Amino acid sequence: VNLGVTLEALGRLKEAKEEYSSAVAEYPWFPSTHKLLGGAELALGRPKAAAAHLSEAVRLAPTLAPAWADLGTSLRWLGRPSKAIPALIQATLLKPEEVVSQWNLALAQRDVGQYAEASNTLQVIAKLQPSLWAVHLQAALCVLLSVGESVSGSSSLSPTGSLAMPHLRSATLKATRGAEDVRLALE
Repeated sequence: VNLGVTLEALGRLKEAKEEYSSAVAEYPWFPSTHKLLGGAELALGRPKAAAAHLSEAVRLAPTLAPAWADLGTSLRWLGRPSKAIPALIQATLLKPEEVVSQWNLALAQRDVGQYAEASNTLQVIAKLQPSLWAVHLQAALCVLLSVGESVSGSSSLSPTGSLAMPHLRSATLKATRGAEDVRLALE
């Protein structure tokens, strides 16, 4: 396992995955080996394989928050956000300060049309990391999507648009020059 972690740190993910696979074969009862292999599979863009290993990790260790988080992420990547939500909720219950889990939960909630829940989750993230402009952009989008409002073609703001504007202003102010692409926040 240590060699796999070292290889992963060096950016040699395929080799790390092989080490993790060997560890899973040798120690199938050890949840961290499944978590590490699942995380490597996810990083290699193989969410189906990741979900299988991460499901085993959470079965073996139900309190392993990072495994729940990665399981939720892999399910979302597989286009199953409604199945991702329970895993991500479990991850955030076990480790509420983990922003990435909260972020993935908000996106999964948004993906299934749970805009109010997504907005609440985004508010949690904004409290944990107030400088993240993408959080404010997503919060504004959730407010707008919650009523099906379009941001184009209207020069006057409805009450819902007024609720979205502070988030849009925050996102604009917090986004720095050279921010790669605002579309990343829309994924």
